[in-house]
Amino acid sequence: MKKIYKIKYFLISCLSFLFFSISVFSYDIDINADALDYNQADGMIVAQGNVILKWEGRTVYADFVEFSFDNKEMFARGNVKVEDAQGVFLADNMRYFYDAEKGELNDSRIYSSQFFSHSAQINRLDEENYEINKIRISNCDLDEPHTYFKANRATLRTEKRITLYNAVFYIGKVPIFYFPIITKSLDGGKQYGFDYEIEPGYTKEGGVSVKNTISYRFSDALIARAFVDYLGAYGVGYGSRINYDAKRANGALYGYIIDDKITGGQRWAFRSNIYARFSNNWLLQSQGEFFSDPNFNKSFDRSNSNMVAVRPHSYISLTKNAQSSNINLILEQYQKYQNQEYVPQSESIPKISYTLYPKKIFGGITGNFNAHYERGYRDSYSEKFYKNMGDFAYTIAKDFKFGRKFTLKPSAGIASNLYDLNDKGEDDNTIIANYIGAINSRLRVTQWMDWNIVYSVKTAGKKNSFDIDSIRNDYGIQTHSLSFNNYMYIGDRTTIRNYTTYDLRTLRDNNDIARWAPLNSELIYTPTYNSTIYLKHTQNLAPNSYFKGLQLDITLGMVELAYFNAGVFYQDSRPNEMDNNFTIGLWLNPKWRFDYTVRMNTKLKDSLLKMTSQELRLYRDIHCYNLGFTWRVTGENYADYDIFLKFDLKTNMPFTKENIEKYNYSDGENVFYPW
Repeated sequence: MKKIYKIKYFLISCLSFLFFSISVFSYDIDINADALDYNQADGMIVAQGNVILKWEGRTVYADFVEFSFDNKEMFARGNVKVEDAQGVFLADNMRYFYDAEKGELNDSRIYSSQFFSHSAQINRLDEENYEINKIRISNCDLDEPHTYFKANRATLRTEKRITLYNAVFYIGKVPIFYFPIITKSLDGGKQYGFDYEIEPGYTKEGGVSVKNTISYRFSDALIARAFVDYLGAYGVGYGSRINYDAKRANGALYGYIIDDKITGGQRWAFRSNIYARFSNNWLLQSQGEFFSDPNFNKSFDRSNSNMVAVRPHSYISLTKNAQSSNINLILEQYQKYQNQEYVPQSESIPKISYTLYPKKIFGGITGNFNAHYERGYRDSYSEKFYKNMGDFAYTIAKDFKFGRKFTLKPSAGIASNLYDLNDKGEDDNTIIANYIGAINSRLRVTQWMDWNIVYSVKTAGKKNSFDIDSIRNDYGIQTHSLSFNNYMYIGDRTTIRNYTTYDLRTLRDNNDIARWAPLNSELIYTPTYNSTIYLKHTQNLAPNSYFKGLQLDITLGMVELAYFNAGVFYQDSRPNEMDNNFTIGLWLNPKWRFDYTVRMNTKLKDSLLKMTSQELRLYRDIHCYNLGFTWRVTGENYADYDIFLKFDLKTNMPFTKENIEKYNYSDGENVFYPW
């Protein structure tokens, strides 16, 4: 393998000192050679044998160099090598017409930090533009590269971009893909271009599979992918995904379809997410979720965290934010799976919300107003109908400060609900008025402890009346509660929170009320900047006190170097079980990485620990490829298992963690991450 010479700007620096743009004789040139002849009559300088030319900090090595005064031409051949402070360029021969500022390089080789190339000829067209004939370009530093692009024609714009026309991508000597045009940035920004991944694998359900992903990054913001997958017993699947991520807008479109041979039907999925801020005031957001069946992700898109699509949610929302108000218009739909298809469960066509931010009225009193209207579709009982609904609320509040540690904020207001149909779809033009009130107190107990106590009341009104509906079972007092929050700050790295609510209502039928809401206690501890411990404990208080829930999450270390994560989850709905998971990840060296995750279920009563799934992921840098391996087992007695290999071609740039940080790669689009 030839020695790799690092240069900062691919062809730019190399070509600039070969094709210098003014007369060569305006420079002070130092020539050393085994033989040096000057023929004044012919206007020729000829240097032969171990020729070394030095000028302006540059050095040219060659077997033969000739200067012609009459033709204003310099010609060098035989092991041509040019060096300067930034690197090395090799060629079989070169010719330069310094008066016309044009020239050519033949059988040239470039060894660059971005990629490596071999071309038959490079012609200088003007100061910035070059034409290249018969180029082979790769990021593999071998004389016979593992992967490369090959084209008969290419263009170069110095410090900007190189573009290949009618290019063919090769793995070894095998042509794989054809591109009418492919381009690469040379300005030091993100590297655009082609990427290819192949993922052979095996699953118990589908058998042998081979997944193929072709990606192309068109710009810093836009990347597109195409999927062609052989999924064993399932059949062949096709899909695509487009991602756009800019400063004021981002979005993603995903689609996939397969004729499932196992189920005998067509299965598909479509998802979209769009965020666009047109100005500081206007914002557009949308989401689309459409599936052939709830288990599509579980079968074909296991990278999706939402494995089962229970209630697909689609909407489009337009928001205008003003200095003192906010208005939002949304069209929204939830679906449910029924009779082997998705049908609408609820719709809002449209929903309009308006909020007036707290505004001072007089004497330190602030007013706050919000309202919304909705024409909503409801699937209730055996009836399906649209219902017009609306509500509004207006409250006033004032802060009273007693010293530096205690603040009291009383508030009062009125809220109203209106609708034109009841839950059975029958005409029922109704307005319900509710009176609301609250007293919020904030106390700084110590420098490291705060208490927040809130007393709240909300009444239930009679139909089409401003009176309280006192004949209700709760005497028309819909909410009557006292809530308590305790915040403690222990040092700079520990926060503790406790909160609960007490119900003060009285019921007409004397039924017992669960007065106390469960007491929740949260602990967040960050001993170092890269370590976090989160603990949440839930205790039922009344009528019976018992341990209700526990959540523990510990993360130590950094994902990009070495880390450990442990999680524990318990809830009283499964009183004899606790779920646990542990993950460890480590870079063994710059080329080897592994992650291991194990999930377990603990039977508390029997002191039985049972593994429910295991997953091992390995990464290996193998020169021109990134190799990933995933082994996963799940189910009863590990009945379900998956094994996948993943090859990602380094078609854009050599893989280093420094380049990941420099170019801000975080989504694994051009540099492969298997985790």
